Amino acid sequence: MSMLALLLLFVSLLTHVLLIVIDDLGHADLPSSSPMAPGASPLHAPFLTDLMSTSTNLPNFRTYPQCTPSRASLFSGRRAESLGMAHYVLIHGQDYCLPSDVPLLPDLLPAGFRKTLLGKWHLGHARERCLPTSRGWDHYGGYYLGFTDFYSHDNAEMCCCGEVCDNGRETKEFNETFPDMHGLGEGGGYITDVVTEAALEEIAGFKEREEDRLFLTITMPATHAGPNDVPQYKDEDLDPSLLARSPLRAGFDAMMSNLDANIERVVAKMASERLLDDTLLVVVGDNGGSAHAGSSVYPLRGEKFAYFDGGIRTPGLVKLPGQREGRELRDLVWIGDLAPTILEAVGGKGGGGMDGVSRLREVGGGGGGGQRRERPFVTGLDPVTNSGAVFYGRHKMVVNGTALFVPAGEESGLGGWPRPADADDNSTEAGTAGEVMLFDIEADEGERVDLVEEEGLAGVLEEMLGEFGRVMDIARGAEAQSGALGLPLDVITPAGGGGYGPFLDNKLVD
Repeated sequence: MSMLALLLLFVSLLTHVLLIVIDDLGHADLPSSSPMAPGASPLHAPFLTDLMSTSTNLPNFRTYPQCTPSRASLFSGRRAESLGMAHYVLIHGQDYCLPSDVPLLPDLLPAGFRKTLLGKWHLGHARERCLPTSRGWDHYGGYYLGFTDFYSHDNAEMCCCGEVCDNGRETKEFNETFPDMHGLGEGGGYITDVVTEAALEEIAGFKEREEDRLFLTITMPATHAGPNDVPQYKDEDLDPSLLARSPLRAGFDAMMSNLDANIERVVAKMASERLLDDTLLVVVGDNGGSAHAGSSVYPLRGEKFAYFDGGIRTPGLVKLPGQREGRELRDLVWIGDLAPTILEAVGGKGGGGMDGVSRLREVGGGGGGGQRRERPFVTGLDPVTNSGAVFYGRHKMVVNGTALFVPAGEESGLGGWPRPADADDNSTEAGTAGEVMLFDIEADEGERVDLVEEEGLAGVLEEMLGEFGRVMDIARGAEAQSGALGLPLDVITPAGGGGYGPFLDNKLVD
């Protein structure tokens, strides 16, 4: 048996799992191999920067361009397209969630795990069966919707009211906000601190319980913007010199500085409780950054909500128990690969029905030298807007890359190249998304040269379009069955000043 095989066997017998998800983390918000924009400064994230130096980094980690489909794939190992969750995000009035017959990551862990989820959920809240404690976790504390005010813990997102949530939906703002915090934060406080304090309590109390191993998932509120689409931060974390140059980037940096310190507190607590040396640590973003809200995706094209890499490429790392040396896995790693990777690491049930594949051997140094997929692979698509991304070899195809908000053929910032707010030139270079575009993603990470008319690539393009069509058929079938109803405001508005939560019983809606 090889040394790698022995290591993986050892890992599977002992491992705890600490899975940390960072919201809206841009490609350039942590150190990367890409050049920095002229005049821009690194963010204050000393702990995460140091952690990257002793972990396996995933420089070609790809996700969906927004959180609901990314999280659906993260926890299921399946395509969000097959779950009816590939279009946009879940919002207030939708009577839908992850299908109950699809097992999630905590369901597939071996016996003996304490399974806790803290932070953002965003995978359904209309019914009790949609909530995390009905989907495999023993304990949950956090908020159900896409974001919440970092201080008041209230939410006032839009809803699609009285109709199916599609591209032509009518959107209405709530006239008032309601609490969206459950199981923690009763005393108020800055939400990233609140979630972290709950994690520290969970770790401290673990050894007093009967479980053998800990599966702790922390879906951090940061670095998502607050309700007004601007960073919410603690004044004490502001860098005065950065504030003088760019208040927007300084606010985002303050969020990141606080997040970095809190992740350090969690990892230090695992160490002090003598759990860290036996822990598989995974830290990933859920989608690309929101450049307009202070994140940096430079030099990539697009941002959150676009299928260009600015919207779907985000930092990620995996640290095996006892790992001391940093390395890079340059393969294209998809967010749906993480569930089977974690399951293999802990000796869980196999990945039957999963679209993702375990990357544990590559993470452990057993290969992986380039981001190529040797057959067409859809990293995500939207059946309502007919948009998505496909990778094949060194090429990437983008279909209607900005269609969620900007139709193909229209010039926009979403289809262009945003620069960080603290750069010497912080403007966004506008671009136009075509209906079908093809890029050599290894030679052109900024997706500037469209190769769709290249005769020598006609065969490659045909295969990619074929795979796009195959997954689109799956997505449209699932979307049609999802029953994602937009219910009237008087049905979903909390009564008596209560907070958001299940607003329907467990019977099917006719």
